[in-house]
Amino acid sequence: MRTGYVLITCESGSEKAVMKKLLSIKQVTDANLLSGMYDIIVKLESLTPEMLRELIIWKSRKIDKIRSIVILMGKKPIN
Repeated sequence: MRTGYVLITCESGSEKAVMKKLLSIKQVTDANLLSGMYDIIVKLESLTPEMLRELIIWKSRKIDKIRSIVILMGKKPIN
């Protein structure tokens, strides 16, 4: 299982609506409102890094009212 995090900046006042849409995505395992430079942090899980990238590009970025995202993807775990 691969894990990724997305830091999101939304249009002012739309944070809760955006978070609700994000939580409806099956691979989103957690989402929290933030205060500071970013509005929301989202945790995503997928079987492969490629699937995780596709999920972020095709689902997360398409949500209305999102201004910007920063993608943080973990590398392969060290054994």
